[in-house]
Amino acid sequence: MVTIVPAALFAAAVVLALLQSRCHRQKIKARVKSLGGKVIRIERKRIGPFLGIRRGRVIYRFRYEKEGCIYEGWVKFGDLSGADWQLQHEKEA
Repeated sequence: MVTIVPAALFAAAVVLALLQSRCHRQKIKARVKSLGGKVIRIERKRIGPFLGIRRGRVIYRFRYEKEGCIYEGWVKFGDLSGADWQLQHEKEA
């Protein structure tokens, strides 16, 4: 009984982390689709172009294609005000 409770808590934490990651990826894909693009790659990063990164924040860098050009974007999840998006508006060299 003593080892069952910690194991159950650990399993619940893993499941929640996987669900959070999946939800974040779906939000990125939906945002890019709303811009008329298609996601090529999504990477989770520890740092990014944001100020004041604190514990509990999750940062993703993503690349997407729109009208034959490759663009890059960043998003930070975990703030009370919602996601913080930074999208590239120029063509990547």
